Amino acid sequence: RPKITVNYKGEVHELEVDPDDTLETLRFQIYSLLDLAPEEQLLTLSSGGTRVTSDDDRSLASAGIRDGMSLNLQQAPGADDDEEKPKKTEKITTTPEQDKKGTTNVRRERG
Repeated sequence: RPKITVNYKGEVHELEVDPDDTLETLRFQIYSLLDLAPEEQLLTLSSGGTRVTSDDDRSLASAGIRDGMSLNLQQAPGADDDEEKPKKTEKITTTPEQDKKGTTNVRRERG
């Protein structure tokens, strides 16, 4: 079977692929290997830095991914990273007076 390599966080991972596999299949292979959800994956071709399309129904061959190629993988900007971002919480409070009026206070906190 053809093989490609995926470079992620300084490590190189080899994957066996079929040219007829879809990009969605590739993204799920990466997810099972690296625990990075498909919607958080930003793939680029190592040669030239061209971004791999987000049209997951395309075959690897039609997306230009061939045997022996190398892809760079990054976590998409804005994707959740539990180690770097504190979680947002909301506290909903009401006073007896607000209960009568049907209003509430929402306070957002980080932490």
